[in-house]
Amino acid sequence: MWILNLVFLILEANGRERQMEVGSFFCFFFFLLFGSWYLTLT
Repeated sequence: MWILNLVFLILEANGRERQMEVGSFFCFFFFLLFGSWYLTLT
């Protein structure tokens, strides 16, 4: 999956200091993606 590769690149670029911020952003982005996918099914 290219999305996971992109996330790992962002994590390496930002370093350990902003790792929590990027992780929370990725969780929010994944939630939006899953929500839109779920809405298209119903």
